[in-house]
Amino acid sequence: QQRYVDRIDLVLRNERAVDIVMQGLNIFDSASLVYGGTHTPDLANRIVLEHGYKPIQAGSDSVVEWIDAWKIKSTNLQLNYGLARSIAFSVPAYMVVDAIDWITTIDSIISTFVSI
Repeated sequence: QQRYVDRIDLVLRNERAVDIVMQGLNIFDSASLVYGGTHTPDLANRIVLEHGYKPIQAGSDSVVEWIDAWKIKSTNLQLNYGLARSIAFSVPAYMVVDAIDWITTIDSIISTFVSI
C-alpha cells in the first residue's frame, strides 16, 4: 500500500517538474532538471513520449548515457536518539519563531503604507 502511495507521489512530482521545465523552455533557450535515480525513468518517458524530445548523446545520434551527478555511499549509521529528540523540538520551535518574525515584519510594512 505505501509503495503505491509513494509511486503516485513520485509520478505527480515528476509531472509538475516537467510542466515547469516546459514553461521555462517557452522563455529560455535551455533548461535543466536534476533528480534522483528513482525519478529518472518516469521523467525520461514524460519528456520523450509526452513532449516529443529525442534522447541523444552530445554530438551524436546514439542513445543518451545517464551519468551520476554524485553518489552517496550508505553506511551503518547509529541514530543518536538524544540528538534526534533535540532536532525534533528545535526545528519546529525555530519555525514558529521565524513565522512570528515574518508576521511582525509584514504587519510593520502594511502599517507603514496604511498610515501614509
